[in-house]
Amino acid sequence: MSKGFLPVIKPVGPTSFDIVAKARRALSEKRMGHCGTLDPDARGLLVLAAGFCTRLIEFLPLEPKVYRFIMRLGSETDTGDAVGTVTSTTEIIPTENQIREILPLFTGKIMQRPPAFSAIKIDGQRAYDLARAGKEVSIAERETTIHGLSLFSFDIDKREAFLEASVSSGTYIRSLAVDMARALGSLAHATDIDRISTGMFSAKTALPFDQLQSEGLANLLSAETVIRSSGLQCVDVDDSTAQKIRYGQRFESDSGSEKIFAFDKDGKFLAVAQKCGECVYHAGKVFGVEQ
Repeated sequence: MSKGFLPVIKPVGPTSFDIVAKARRALSEKRMGHCGTLDPDARGLLVLAAGFCTRLIEFLPLEPKVYRFIMRLGSETDTGDAVGTVTSTTEIIPTENQIREILPLFTGKIMQRPPAFSAIKIDGQRAYDLARAGKEVSIAERETTIHGLSLFSFDIDKREAFLEASVSSGTYIRSLAVDMARALGSLAHATDIDRISTGMFSAKTALPFDQLQSEGLANLLSAETVIRSSGLQCVDVDDSTAQKIRYGQRFESDSGSEKIFAFDKDGKFLAVAQKCGECVYHAGKVFGVEQ
């Protein structure tokens, strides 16, 4: 059974679930998950978690997420990307300077309405299922954070602006492209969306999807490696404290942090523990007994 994290490069086409299913077979591991969905028409970094590491996803610092994409001006589609059907067009195309001038308006905390073709659930159904069935989809605006937004180049002949955005989880690049164009009095959709990093994980060191079957196991990152490198509060404990943790007993630590990640004297990851008193902790999730 495989246990660890595996950054892979998702190509355009398959869904994030398709990648997880392929990894499940390649690694012979039933418990598989991922650290953030990528749309089928998007490519780039998808971080997979195998075995008990699926229980660690919620604790990892997975922001910011950095994307490079093209804002193709002149038309909107029903999906917000190039896969969809064109719903409206315009001949109003902004200049490069106008695009640069508007970037600050879309930096920081902004309100954004997710696309109708998204995985968000509405009354128990995925929004994209409702949209594909021709039903009207109404999704409320939500706050998101754009940490950074820059324009690399603008091809006026192709009507394409090449941008990079550093964003919080839950941000839709498709919606960002649509909203920016509308603010400029134009229309656009996003294309060539490429996620290049997720928190501490980078596409530069990720495994190409076509090598998943042959190289997946060899490229797994252990829980110890990822946690130690993530900036989380790590604590090394002695044998007696490790035994208390394994038995679900409270233990003492002077770390001071509200949440700590405990390792035994051999460097093996044991548990995630929460502060419950003055220098007293309780391990809410114990991993040392299942690795």
